[in-house]
Amino acid sequence: MNTQRTWRWWAVAGLSVAFLHCGCESKTSKRLPKLEILADEGNVERTLVDFGLVQVNLTHTQTLRVRNGGTGDMTLTTATLAAPFAVATALPLTLSAGDEVALALTFTPTQLDQRVTGKLTLTSDDSQRASASVDVAGTGVAAVAKVTPSPIAWENVYVGESKKLNVSLTNAGSQALTVLDAKLSASVSQVSGDWAPFKGTLEAGASAMVELTFSPTVSGPMAGDLELTLEASQGGLVKIPLTGQGVSAVPKLCFQFDDTGMEQCTDLTTMSMNIGFGAFCDETVFGNDGGALACSAMNSGRSGRFRVRNEGNWPVSYAMTLNPFPYPGSPCKDAGFSGRTDFVFSVADDGGTATVPLPVVQLPMNVTDAKPWASEPVAVSYHARSRCKDEGSDQATVLWSRRGDPVGTSRMPSTFFVTLGGKSKLPHGEPSAWGCGSPTSGASVPCEAEFFGVTNSGDAPLVVRQVDFYEEVLVSGVDGGGPQGGFLQPCDFSNPFSDCQRFGWAATDGGDPNQYAPHVIAASAGPSAPGKQVLGRVVFGPHGAGCLTDGGVCPGTPYRIYAKVTTADPYQPDVWVPLTGTAL
Repeated sequence: MNTQRTWRWWAVAGLSVAFLHCGCESKTSKRLPKLEILADEGNVERTLVDFGLVQVNLTHTQTLRVRNGGTGDMTLTTATLAAPFAVATALPLTLSAGDEVALALTFTPTQLDQRVTGKLTLTSDDSQRASASVDVAGTGVAAVAKVTPSPIAWENVYVGESKKLNVSLTNAGSQALTVLDAKLSASVSQVSGDWAPFKGTLEAGASAMVELTFSPTVSGPMAGDLELTLEASQGGLVKIPLTGQGVSAVPKLCFQFDDTGMEQCTDLTTMSMNIGFGAFCDETVFGNDGGALACSAMNSGRSGRFRVRNEGNWPVSYAMTLNPFPYPGSPCKDAGFSGRTDFVFSVADDGGTATVPLPVVQLPMNVTDAKPWASEPVAVSYHARSRCKDEGSDQATVLWSRRGDPVGTSRMPSTFFVTLGGKSKLPHGEPSAWGCGSPTSGASVPCEAEFFGVTNSGDAPLVVRQVDFYEEVLVSGVDGGGPQGGFLQPCDFSNPFSDCQRFGWAATDGGDPNQYAPHVIAASAGPSAPGKQVLGRVVFGPHGAGCLTDGGVCPGTPYRIYAKVTTADPYQPDVWVPLTGTAL
């Protein structure tokens, strides 16, 4: 009992003494920790740790500033972070007031080209902030070599021209990048460049640039890869696709006759054509019905059609000018035929008598249009109907011109020029003189011989419609327009003194050409072989040697009259043929 009382007394006494001598109730304060997560610089709160691009299966580390901003010690207890992220700093750890630690965080991506996000959660003994969170993110890549642009695409480049692209290689990783080789795959053609800047070592964040040129020489797509050989730990072989297309318009101006399957075209080296429609009988002279007096050709013309083709892989814009009467001032203009044309284009509203500029069009309208690319045809016909020979109406031109290409280009072809030609087959009568005897060698009378009258030097039959006898009356000071300068008048057979009395048609059947008119004289077979035909028979001195009083002829006296041969020659319908005779 006494022992227990003694212990209780000493305890109370000790507590009393301690209480009486402390005096701390007004001189101390409580020391507390404070969890702070800061940006790399300054005192700003950090909310994200971004690892950027990190090579797959390699670990990249970033640090996070964690500070004890309180007045007492702080224990950082745990750090929770899910894979592929991790915390490399061992926990728990204690930070004195004001101290901080660089908390090591890692990112080890396993998937290509996928951005991964996560959240880091820290716990501590901060009673006011027991836990705090920070977002983390990163992307796994096959290599830290980043090529821009990717893919490398030139799109469409015209054949014969070039297009340049600047291609950069950036080390987007956190470690030095070693490029062992840089080249194009074997399938790439028509691309050139200096790869030296890409080869070697690039420090983290550094870049290099090369200039690549695509110069297509043929139409069509180009595809392949830029191949970068890296160290095995950095991805080994990396391929970046290259694409481009050589484009070109390959226009042709083609013509085909309707009566044949043959077609002729211009091309990149042959930029002009001459198209001959042939020679046809002039329908205004012979008609076009194939009648008895018609030319041997059963029609008077020919037709065909133009068409533009594009054998390239890219559109071309063009216009055409059609000129069916390019050479005015024909030999026929004085005869009232200057306005006629033998060529007619289907697109000419006025029948083809003037220049026709067609609007600019594009062929094809879209590159997706089905091939072959060809325009709608332009029909053209030739009809010999101008009654003119070898002049403007027998010609026409077509001018095709490229339009709308960018300024500064010299893309071929720029023009096509086509000349169309035809020929009007027309007759042409030349006089064929008739005579019996001469002043030095008279003929026995009556003298009878075949009468041709005219020869045909033209390339179409000559129709002889009428033959009449004329005499020349010489009047002093008067020129009546006769072949010899005198005045011609129809023969006066009632005048016994007229030279006409000394000539006449033979009485035999066929002697008078007008009995069987019209006559058709064949076309010339060549310059030295004109067409000819006996029209009748002429008699000189039909009344013997009765001299002037009875219509006879006086020996040694020359006589002359003219035969007017009326033909269908549009140039010279009347041919004057001299008939002469001298008797023994």
